[in-house]
Amino acid sequence: MLVSGLGARQKAERAAEMIFARLRRTGCEPARTNVECLGAGDSVPGVLPSRTDPPEVVLRISAADRSREVIERFSRELAPLVTSGPPGVSGYTGPRARPRPVLAYWPTTIPRESVAATVTVRSVKDWLS
Repeated sequence: MLVSGLGARQKAERAAEMIFARLRRTGCEPARTNVECLGAGDSVPGVLPSRTDPPEVVLRISAADRSREVIERFSRELAPLVTSGPPGVSGYTGPRARPRPVLAYWPTTIPRESVAATVTVRSVKDWLS
């Protein structure tokens, strides 16, 4: 969701808190949640200085749980935030997202000597054939 205006980051963080508070009131508490304010430095923490006063941010909020019902309830909380939430919050216009499995990767390092580096140079003809 796009959140704009004065205090955009704080507004986005509060909007996420509102969603999770509403879920708790209904007895639904996802096992894992993630909140990021893209445009305020959350996507690359520690790489760039965090911006505390950006004029707009994209609120990226997600939840994971073994219960499909918990995730469906979570997805129902997003539209009211856009239609009757804080001023400056706008969002998606498509249908409600459906729950789907979480896919993730686990970055790691291996010893350099375990990898044999090779380079193959090909011409355009080689790639097209």
